[in-house]
Amino acid sequence: MKNSSSMLLADSRSRRHPRRGALGSKLLETLVQLLVLKEKPTGGYETRSLSIDELISEIRDRYGLIINGVNEKRFVNADVEMNEAFRKNVEAFKDKLRQIGFYTDMSDACILQKIRPRYKM
Repeated sequence: MKNSSSMLLADSRSRRHPRRGALGSKLLETLVQLLVLKEKPTGGYETRSLSIDELISEIRDRYGLIINGVNEKRFVNADVEMNEAFRKNVEAFKDKLRQIGFYTDMSDACILQKIRPRYKM
């Protein structure tokens, strides 16, 4: 799953740029489609909207992928560079979600920034 639209790893093109984790568009779309589904108590599934923070924490809890580690205990003593990397990760994540059509900024208010499912159930 390297260097494709369904990738989880991006391979480097030179020695100076090491291999890195990267979510491809198809893989991210599949993960988001699964995470916006919620099982009903009566059986079946329904779709729900998630905030960007809820989506990031769901991805961390369910798949173990850390996009933003600012509020995690492991990264309490993170330096300035690591916090900047987390900020850039979140911005790149939002951009990727915009590209695949799941995320639209309605305003600067965090309440209105939701991941909306494409297909309602």
